[in-house]
Amino acid sequence: MLSFNKKGNIEVNDFFKLGVYEKIDEDHIAPSLNTRKLSANDVEIIKSENGNIFKYSDFFYTWMVFHDNYNDYKRGISPEENSKLNDHYSYLLSSEQFFKSSSIAKHVANMLSSFFPFLETSARALRSKYKKESKEMKEWDNLRRDLYSENPEYQLCYELRNYLQHYSLPLAGTNVEIDGGDLKSTRPYADKEHLLSCGYDWKNKKDIFENFDDKINLDSVLDKFYLCLKTLFHKTIELIYEDIKKFELHLQSVYFKYGFRTDEDVIIFKFEEEFQNFNDADIEFIPMYTLRSFKKIIEGSGYEIQ
Repeated sequence: MLSFNKKGNIEVNDFFKLGVYEKIDEDHIAPSLNTRKLSANDVEIIKSENGNIFKYSDFFYTWMVFHDNYNDYKRGISPEENSKLNDHYSYLLSSEQFFKSSSIAKHVANMLSSFFPFLETSARALRSKYKKESKEMKEWDNLRRDLYSENPEYQLCYELRNYLQHYSLPLAGTNVEIDGGDLKSTRPYADKEHLLSCGYDWKNKKDIFENFDDKINLDSVLDKFYLCLKTLFHKTIELIYEDIKKFELHLQSVYFKYGFRTDEDVIIFKFEEEFQNFNDADIEFIPMYTLRSFKKIIEGSGYEIQ
């Protein structure tokens, strides 16, 4: 890590240089340093941007967990996945159906468990930039409230998450789709009557179930729920992207000054003496790779970067 004294200033006797690790053969890498000593001002820039960038890391990380859980679920019920199963007679009359339902239940549980951290980290990311009563915070919170109030699927998933955490799995089974003798899909469903009569305390939320059939199609519910949270993800990006561009420009200025490409993973090497063994140096990656990951996640979500 970077070395600073208790006041946060760089120690006078520290020597900082930038470098990259280069592959020297199939089994070994070695550091290659820039000949220029890294200035104290540039170290301060990097130190500042490290903190700024990582305050948004949890937001991006929790979105990717939720997004990946949704994709895992969709792959689990896809025709390609189900084509690997035995013929439908063997499937329906054997334990394979039970294990397939168990696998789908795992994906649904993962998705329901991971959305709440995303909501929390989204709010924290925005609070780190905007005041509580700011126009931007109210805009984001109003969108969150509208998505919830206008979409029964959002409301149901919110309550099923609590049911999952405190009572049991919400799945009753899977609907099997057969076409011309081939098993095409297995889609999860929930039993409304069972959920309402099982003994779980839904408090004042039972009226949510009036929007759904007795056999609740969880596949369509999860699809709509995912789109709601994706909308909220895009709104959060809209409100913080100016910061991400600013962080990137600051780090690019350091890269260009010392002759590095922006696609390189540049490292700060800190020595206590001007000439020292690399094995004794403290190192820290400049988080340009983190910014590249942020942008890749944003573009992968379908958000159009201006």
